[in-house]
Amino acid sequence: MVSENDGFEPGFLKIVDRIEREDIADRELRARGEEGYEPEEGFWALAPETARLLHVLIQTTAASRLLEVGVSHGYSTVWLAHAAKMSGGRLTALEYNPRVMEIARRNVAEAGLADQVEFVLGDARETLLTIGDEYDFILLDCWDRIYPEILPKVVPLLRPSGLMTTDNVDINEPGSIEFRRLLSAYPGIETTNVPIGTGGLEVSTRRDV
Repeated sequence: MVSENDGFEPGFLKIVDRIEREDIADRELRARGEEGYEPEEGFWALAPETARLLHVLIQTTAASRLLEVGVSHGYSTVWLAHAAKMSGGRLTALEYNPRVMEIARRNVAEAGLADQVEFVLGDARETLLTIGDEYDFILLDCWDRIYPEILPKVVPLLRPSGLMTTDNVDINEPGSIEFRRLLSAYPGIETTNVPIGTGGLEVSTRRDV
């Protein structure tokens, strides 16, 4: 639980708390198999402890060029934008669903962080080719089934000594095992798995080789 005692602004805390409560309600609907539930309209938010870890990592590495692949309703976007503001940087946020991106945009604006974020609408398999390179920090948090497909487009965007984090990577899940194998095969990539959140977080860096 974050609070003003941690140095966070009331407006930021209000948005974070609201989205966390909305995400819990959304997970309950999904677990019940509610009729008419649309998975692509769901929250799929980062676990709060994962979001807090990323916030710390961005500050620690003084990352200023941030990239997020998969925005959904903007919970992680708000956290990353706040960290970007603290580091004097900006966040580029990629999302293919226009409806949820507009919700994320409103959440970011309500948190007072609109100036920190450039939203890019479209399929990441295409937009990743248009946004430039040399990012200090990257978060992959889209559908994990396309992680292997977008990996060749993401890794070259990470600057040497930059940090890439990938959510929902479970070292015991076959798809994640294959993803980690592909990731480790890139020259200069060092990666490890952190058992945090609902599925694990892969934390990777790229050495200049």
